[in-house]
Amino acid sequence: MHYETKLKEQGVRLPDGTVKKGEEGREIITRTSGLPISTYFSAIKLRWMMHHHPLVQEAYDNDTLLVGTIDSWILYHLLDKQHITDPSNASRTLLLDLDSLTWSDTLLEFFELKKSILPRVVSSSEVYGELKDGPLKGVRISGIAGDQQAALVGNKCFKNGEAKCTYGTGAFLLFCTGARVVRSSHGLISTIAFQPGPGSNPVYALEGSSESTLSTSSHTTTHANLLQWRWLDLRFNGYGIQ
Repeated sequence: MHYETKLKEQGVRLPDGTVKKGEEGREIITRTSGLPISTYFSAIKLRWMMHHHPLVQEAYDNDTLLVGTIDSWILYHLLDKQHITDPSNASRTLLLDLDSLTWSDTLLEFFELKKSILPRVVSSSEVYGELKDGPLKGVRISGIAGDQQAALVGNKCFKNGEAKCTYGTGAFLLFCTGARVVRSSHGLISTIAFQPGPGSNPVYALEGSSESTLSTSSHTTTHANLLQWRWLDLRFNGYGIQ
């Protein structure tokens, strides 16, 4: 069933049994996860795979399916089959409760998914284990962060009011909101930036993105011949690269 139709006809069931349909249901999902209902995020991608690939549905039915973001897959192979993720990655699945940092029963029920397939949520900074083999055997892995959240940390944006904007194929602006979740009324995503250690309070952020920035400029330069770039001069915080 299309999830817009499901929202209208069945709605979202809350822990107290209340059902919210239509826009009220949509608001519950966005308020809980920080995300809009979109095929961009993991929950709907997984449902599509289960519907179109019988082996995925079979593994789900037999409880042998494990699902996660790319960090989960990498760590599963590096750390002798530990199935873990951190809140910054988990917050992009449409299944995490931003306030509790746990998988939301409400969202799992709406998307008809079992919690057993999901990774254990750990903090962004702790020792998860050691590499099990290879030339780096014994080296500890002690940090996990999502793509744009890692860039936020890399630019030392740890406090409320600090922000970064990174440019690649797209452009992604993350604004640190500190210890509280800020819900946007203008389409921005509420997300977890990082959780600095086990049991510590998470740091949240707002994100706005443009899917095509430098890729659009490159296309224009290559195919429309409207721009003649002889050099790219980037300046940020007093540092210049030419």
